Amino acid sequence: MSTSDKDDTKKLDLVLTGGLTDLRAALSECTEFELYDAVCQRANVYPNENVLVANLRRGRLLDALLSRNGRSAVFASLSEAEALAVGNQFVELLMARVGRAEANALIEGRLLLDELGMLDEVDRLLPTNKATPAKLLELRMRAWR
Repeated sequence: MSTSDKDDTKKLDLVLTGGLTDLRAALSECTEFELYDAVCQRANVYPNENVLVANLRRGRLLDALLSRNGRSAVFASLSEAEALAVGNQFVELLMARVGRAEANALIEGRLLLDELGMLDEVDRLLPTNKATPAKLLELRMRAWR
């Protein structure tokens, strides 16, 4: 990669060592949710102070998913660390059960959990949908195991 000045404007030239196909394979498109989730999922391995914004935004998107499916918001009532841990587990479950495309459709509101047969499983994972202090404590304890 090199930079050059031309008429007082900076230009960045990209030099490929492979072909155009290699570049296309290296670049992939992702949704806003996938970007936030990638930051949050890697926070356990690479602690970073910038995870706060991604964690809050991902939690807001997940709470919206729950609300559209007739469930109470969960992530807004958790601490940052708890929301990170529980959110990571919840997204891993979604991706494992329905895959990337359907998980994004759930987040975007194009699909409902019931349509994918996941309502009972989500209720088991996130029992705070009836948000009692005892259930919140139980969820927090599970997040730290």
